Amino acid sequence: MGQYSTPPSQIEVLTIDPLRRFIRRLSVPGANQAVTLYGKPGCHLCDEAKIALERLRMRYPTVIEEVDITRDPALFRLYDIRIPVLEIGDITLEAPIRDAELRQALAAAKKRPAARAPNRSS
Repeated sequence: MGQYSTPPSQIEVLTIDPLRRFIRRLSVPGANQAVTLYGKPGCHLCDEAKIALERLRMRYPTVIEEVDITRDPALFRLYDIRIPVLEIGDITLEAPIRDAELRQALAAAKKRPAARAPNRSS
């Protein structure tokens, strides 16, 4: 391993623009699954969702894009009391997120091509 290698047990967190997000979601099935986590700093349920994804990472490899809803008034209005909200392909989960439903969503997303990013323009 080189000095810049990331241990396999760490979840890769990306902050990317919408075009790159759209392209990534069109990736080949079987590759790392794109997961968008809508949350905010200090949200313990958001932290628990990340931990749950980490536990399932060996079976369902993921790349997480964290979106801080406090940085966008429209997202804050939409997700304020619903966080954490996870988007896995075309599946959306919101609090409370149970391990069984997370496993089911990851398994379903793994079996089919990734969905296109939803249109968030308002």
